[in-house]
Amino acid sequence: TVIWCSDCGTRGQLQVYNGMEWTDLTGGTAASSGIVFTALNLSAISSTSASAAAGISSDGGASITAKGVVWSTSVNPTIALSTKTNDGTGTSAFTSSLSALNTSTLYYIRAYATNANGTVYGAQQSFTTLGAVPTLSTTSATGISLTGGTTGGNITYNGGTTITRRGVCWSTNANPTINDNKLVIGSGDGSFTVSLTGLMGGTTYYIRAYATNGVGTGYGSQITLTTSAMLPGVAYLGGKIAYIFQAGDVGYVAGETHGFIIMNNKIGITGQFGGYNPTYSTYSYANTSTAFGSGMNNTRIMNGLSWNNFAKNIYNVSYSGYSDWYVPSSEEWNKIIPNWASIGIGAGNFQCTSEVSNYNSYYVAAYLSNNVMRGNLTNGGRSSNYDIIGIRNF
Repeated sequence: TVIWCSDCGTRGQLQVYNGMEWTDLTGGTAASSGIVFTALNLSAISSTSASAAAGISSDGGASITAKGVVWSTSVNPTIALSTKTNDGTGTSAFTSSLSALNTSTLYYIRAYATNANGTVYGAQQSFTTLGAVPTLSTTSATGISLTGGTTGGNITYNGGTTITRRGVCWSTNANPTINDNKLVIGSGDGSFTVSLTGLMGGTTYYIRAYATNGVGTGYGSQITLTTSAMLPGVAYLGGKIAYIFQAGDVGYVAGETHGFIIMNNKIGITGQFGGYNPTYSTYSYANTSTAFGSGMNNTRIMNGLSWNNFAKNIYNVSYSGYSDWYVPSSEEWNKIIPNWASIGIGAGNFQCTSEVSNYNSYYVAAYLSNNVMRGNLTNGGRSSNYDIIGIRNF
């Protein structure tokens, strides 16, 4: 430690403590470097970098051998620190680039210059770096089904400011943003989980977690989620897929996937085709069709008839959140029957909206054969009470 002793000698004396006593510091007279700086100007302040420009108006009579800026989170930083630049020699103006700064942090900065007489520092200034967008990761997808899966994210750094919104975004195109499909899952730091629903089967989706703060939105790494293929027996939109439309089918659209969904179980009540007229000992025609694509209209026709019939038990019935169920026509059943084992409905006799004559109507007879569920379209009396199961289009 060096002190100035004003009462020592004739005009005062520098003294140093040697461990036991204060002694005069000898060996010459300290000289001033005489270096004079112009103003230090700060610019381009970002979350991790900044720029500083300064000039030297006088070298104090000795050549400048080093110059630059030095910075710290503590006041009055010196060149003893590693956080400094070396911007050459001489009195020419210089610009320094500061990097590897921390976000949302207050820094103190000074210009410095060195000549033979020592190092001089310019006036201290301060600046605060900006916040950054959040840093986060995207969680791998699990529980993948025909219509969705589970994913999420983990925010590893909030960018120095509060997270106001977070969630996931997705698209069938790469690098989705919050301008695409997205789910918002609250705010704040940490991890979060998202359940995606309503996706199309057999489709690959690109997913990124996102988090937004006052600076902007950051994204996690991109993952992919490929939903299960749309196959008969796969759960979907209130039931199970029973049949996928093929070219030539009513309702087929090239490049899109459409078909029939069948209820998971029969509706728990039986019914007959009916229409018996005791006066003539015969049945009345309902004028329904056997054609593919006619089941919905057949059901509507039968519901409007005066006699009781099975269609009245399913028309506008709400099942699994849907009320557009209808009973298939014979040609629609013929498309569904080959998938009976995959659908897993089980054995039984199931009504059809197509009539054979004024005495008979079609129905499906499902049975177990060699440990495999099978079905046949057959016909029988219109007065038979068969099980009722509905389908709907998707």
